[in-house]
Amino acid sequence: MKLHRQVAIQEMTGPVPYELTLAEIIRDGDVTNPYQTFVLALLSRFFKDGQRVVSGELGGILPISSDATSVGVIESIKSLTPSEKVQLATYLLDCVNVGESALHSTQMSSADWIRFVLQKNNN
Repeated sequence: MKLHRQVAIQEMTGPVPYELTLAEIIRDGDVTNPYQTFVLALLSRFFKDGQRVVSGELGGILPISSDATSVGVIESIKSLTPSEKVQLATYLLDCVNVGESALHSTQMSSADWIRFVLQKNNN
């Protein structure tokens, strides 16, 4: 019994792959917890700046910049409709799978980039 608890605790403390978090948002049709909002903000900043996934997998750790998790970015994600959050998660999952974003700009804020991506995907 103690071994089972130890394994369960270790599994819960490991990093959750970003792909699984994005898939949860898509499956549930909305963001259901703060970690999912954080992942959307973090990946938006990562791909907005034109960074690439070199190894084919992000793993679970990206450098966190102050803009990626700023109140403005978090609030802009929270203000999206559930379908827009799913659309953003779908786009970011595609970026993870491809390894980069075709739409990137270091000049835009993360909140502006999110709106730009959503507008481009609606056209």
